[in-house]
Amino acid sequence: MGFVEHFKFSLKIRPRRLHNLSPGRICQRGISSATDQSPLFLRKLLRGSGRNHPPVLRFGGRVSKVFLLTLTLILIFLPGGCHGPLRFQKKMDRLSAPPKKNSSIHKEGIMTPTDPDSSPKTTGDKPRLLILAQLPPPTHGVTVMSQAVCDSGVLKEKFNIFVLPIRFAASIQEFGRNNVRKLLRLLLLAAQLVYRCLTFKPDLVYFTLVPTGMPFYRDFMLLTLIKWLGIRPVLHLHGLGIQAASSRWIHRFLYRRAFHGVDVIHLSPLLFYDIEEYVPLARTYFLANGIPWKHIKPELSADRPPQADSIRFLFFSNITEEKGPLDFIKALGILKSKGIQFRGIVAGAIASQECFNEITILIKQFNLDTIVKYVGPKFGSDKDALFASADVFVFPTHRDSFPVVLLEAMAHALPIIASAEGAIPAIVDDGITGIVFPKKNMEKLVVALELFTKDKVLCRDMGRSGRDRFLERFKIETFENNLSDIFATCLQQSGTQKSRP
Repeated sequence: MGFVEHFKFSLKIRPRRLHNLSPGRICQRGISSATDQSPLFLRKLLRGSGRNHPPVLRFGGRVSKVFLLTLTLILIFLPGGCHGPLRFQKKMDRLSAPPKKNSSIHKEGIMTPTDPDSSPKTTGDKPRLLILAQLPPPTHGVTVMSQAVCDSGVLKEKFNIFVLPIRFAASIQEFGRNNVRKLLRLLLLAAQLVYRCLTFKPDLVYFTLVPTGMPFYRDFMLLTLIKWLGIRPVLHLHGLGIQAASSRWIHRFLYRRAFHGVDVIHLSPLLFYDIEEYVPLARTYFLANGIPWKHIKPELSADRPPQADSIRFLFFSNITEEKGPLDFIKALGILKSKGIQFRGIVAGAIASQECFNEITILIKQFNLDTIVKYVGPKFGSDKDALFASADVFVFPTHRDSFPVVLLEAMAHALPIIASAEGAIPAIVDDGITGIVFPKKNMEKLVVALELFTKDKVLCRDMGRSGRDRFLERFKIETFENNLSDIFATCLQQSGTQKSRP
């Protein structure tokens, strides 16, 4: 029997239906015996044989979820559970007890030690910190802040650091796509994590956990490995969605296992509601993001006057519907219908082609072709020049936690119009540094835009106030020092006093 006949027989299907098989059905019908005979055919299964014949063996969403859940459950029910050997279980139980009353929450929401002797005491080398974090590319808020942690001079001075990067997507467009290549990267990353924990022997593992979706299953597996190896994890959350995902029992079960006995860093006290079911306040640290600012030239600062001709509104984010670019274009269309003069700029990488196409349609629909333009993604000095060319930054996001782009706008002395989503009310002081409006409220958005077109002095004054607020709270140096204090508190509470050879 030839190979093709053997393959047809093993699958018991007609050739024209081959490309319609789901991965689960293929596994049930014994494809492995056929593919062993032909590597070329296996490659066709993985990549497809043409435009109209997609890959047969595809690591789809449901298969990915089942696979990752199986791996994590295996790790959970290994001897000792997800907390490792019995001695580490006792240690984690001790950590779960409320800490000593030697800490407080400052007005900015940063929990730091109040006892001057509460810093970790090591008699040898510096404490060892393993950083397991998402790094660019692609570039977005989480990867930008993770890169800042890795590059921090403050942390390098106080800790011996090893960085283990997490990179599963090379571009924004690859988010949410699951394939065999990502699975292999996950297995390789897990092996590297085990090796580094055994050889580097860190005192802490700093881990940027993704709280929802398929990446959560991936990160839960890595977190389980860290706990099983007996290393203390410090989780840094940059997103929301845990409360909503807890409607399913499997998620509640996994969240309880994930957050048991660990310290969690969140972005703002306004976001604590999302994790309060699983993490006690005593083990939660609130740390606002920060960005570099010394590269910003003086002419881009608060003394820059508004544009003389017509006011310029800037929207800058990855182009996806949840960031609010459609609301931005619709609001500008309403302004134009009122006869108000302005300019509009849309910038950012295209994460959703469908959303970008709808933006193009709206621009034509409202006759905004001559006054609104898309300039693409911007980085480095081009991004600074983009902010310098604008008068007001507009961010009508529908879903966000702590957008770093708002800090960039404040650093460039731009007043902000943003929706009251996530921690944005803690960033933008409504009426002082900008205007905060209820999300998806087009009427309030249009009123805010119109206000700045009529009062350029207000525009300049709010920009200056925003610059001052940024320098007071959101500089990268403030972020680094507060993060270092959090690590010191975690080490002190765990009683880490190791002597290094």
